[in-house]
Amino acid sequence: MTKAEIIDAVYEKVGGFSKKESAEIVEAVFDTMKEVLADGFGNLASRSLAMLARYRAGKVPAGGAGTSLDASGLAAVRRYAETMDRLDLRGGAEAVIGLVGDANHYVQQSAPWTLAKQGRETDLDDVLASLARCLYRLAVLASPFIPGKAQSLWQTLGGRGEIGPTQWVSLETPPVAGMATTKPDVLFPKPAPA
Repeated sequence: MTKAEIIDAVYEKVGGFSKKESAEIVEAVFDTMKEVLADGFGNLASRSLAMLARYRAGKVPAGGAGTSLDASGLAAVRRYAETMDRLDLRGGAEAVIGLVGDANHYVQQSAPWTLAKQGRETDLDDVLASLARCLYRLAVLASPFIPGKAQSLWQTLGGRGEIGPTQWVSLETPPVAGMATTKPDVLFPKPAPA
């Protein structure tokens, strides 16, 4: 769904709000999501893509899909779909934010830098591939809320074209193996101190 489609849905299905009020409500939710995601999402994307560049020359390995992060990703996709189908924008945003938190925790727990030092290449492939699948899911799920940033992440991950319905149907098993990532711009630049 695009932002315009969400505004129309709030206006038509929720009722009791003018078109302008519906737009203001949706905009307030989107602004809150941008603020909350800035640190966690940007940090996750930056360090995941940096590790793919460092350890795999930017190419996403074909690692196993049975990681705890993959399970979190699938659960987040289900939560997101359920809440957004009810026009619960906050619930949709919370599903995205929760997945960002799970992914950052996964990075700390799996310690890919340690796996690389120990020469555990298969385990490192699993971790890096899982992170790439997570970024794929996050780019698609966040696209209605932060379309420009989601599209930037999508292209940095090696995605082609615009995020659209084709990617929504592939969220269960994101086809990231072999994608060539690039060095990202800062996804969410920190504001200069006043």
